[in-house]
Amino acid sequence: METMSSDARSSVEAYVDGTTVVFIPRSDLTEEHLKQYLTCCEQVIAKAGYYTSLIDISQLGVISSGVRKRAVEWARRQPVISSQIALFGGNAVRKTLVMLLLRAVQILAGKALNVRFFGTEAEARAWLAADSERAQKMSADRP
Repeated sequence: METMSSDARSSVEAYVDGTTVVFIPRSDLTEEHLKQYLTCCEQVIAKAGYYTSLIDISQLGVISSGVRKRAVEWARRQPVISSQIALFGGNAVRKTLVMLLLRAVQILAGKALNVRFFGTEAEARAWLAADSERAQKMSADRP
């Protein structure tokens, strides 16, 4: 783990684990929480040229329209968006909230996202690990 950011009041964690940004929101998602996550993403992009995301949505609350707007704005400015986004732990409502956010990024920022939902963290990490070599090769081929 290289970078860690935590908000004790809302129990949100964002940290870097190699080329993976781990994000654990345990409350409603605010713009400040998203900023913590995006800062980690930018750090990994600067070092590796790509990043993957591992997101625990088991305790995710409401996602505000401000968060969706900020995510789209950030994605529009980025030449690189996560090669993989692995989400785990959420019920149908939480999965729907996340998909609405990710669809907004895809449509409004014109970015393709490779997103999968998993029941456990172990399954999500295995998927990320299985494809990490491909992502590294894509990054190395980029001028």
